[in-house]
Parts: sequence; C-alpha cells; structure tokens
Amino acid sequence: MKIRTTIPALLFSGVLFLGACSQPAEVDYQAEIEAGNAQFETYYNAGDAAGLDTLYTADAILLPPGGQAVSGAEARVAFWQGVMASGLASIDLIEDEVFGMGDTAIDRGQLIGYDADGNEIAIGKYLVVWKNEGGTWKLHRDIWNLDS
Repeated sequence: MKIRTTIPALLFSGVLFLGACSQPAEVDYQAEIEAGNAQFETYYNAGDAAGLDTLYTADAILLPPGGQAVSGAEARVAFWQGVMASGLASIDLIEDEVFGMGDTAIDRGQLIGYDADGNEIAIGKYLVVWKNEGGTWKLHRDIWNLDS
C-alpha cells in the first residue's frame, strides 16, 4: 500500500522538477524594446518605409491620430512614405514604461519629430503592443497622438 502512494508522489515531484528546469529565461523587456525602437528610428530617419515595415508583425495595425486604422504591409509602407514626405524628416522615441509577459510587451513613451533642418515640429505620446515572433520583437499595435 505504501508503494502505491510513493510512486505517484515521486512522479509528481519529478514533473515539478522538470517543469521548473524548463522555464524560459527571464526576458529583459526594457532592453528588447529599446533595441526595437532604435531600429525603428534608424529606418525612419533613413527614409526607409519598406525597412520600417519589417519591424511590424504581418497582421500589425497602425492607429494614427485623426485617421483610419492602417493594416497590411502595402498600406503601412504607403502610410509611412506619406508621413516622411510630409516634412517629418526624423524622429526620437523615448520609452517611459515597458513591461511584458511572455511573448507580449507594452511600450508607452514620447515621440519627438523634426524637420529636415532639425527643428522640432511634433511632440506626442505613443503606446505600442509588441509581440515576439520567432525570437524577434515586432510592433503589433501602434497608436500615437500629437500634442503639437
């Protein structure tokens, strides 16, 4: 009778031990998202809308201020080309808060936009939902507003 209770207890303990050993490594969400934002700035500041779109998930949605939702790679590229052509030559993204769980992270921050002469022409706030796809963090939902 004692064996009947001991074996299940040992099996259960083994499963718990193996489960604890296979836990994913701790994610440094702040560093991952800062790196993603740095890449976003690099593509944007180089005027590379197609490169910028590689940072988005396939089903990403842009939610620009005062406009309709933008989805699909072709529409996102066209959107960013239009923004770049409007005179917003470069941007800075400043993370105020980053937190995550598993393959999802939330990034809240500020954005500053500049014209070709380096004059500040736009200030705003943003909120981005990031998803980890195959080890790469990508923008999944991107919403922002402008204060000026």
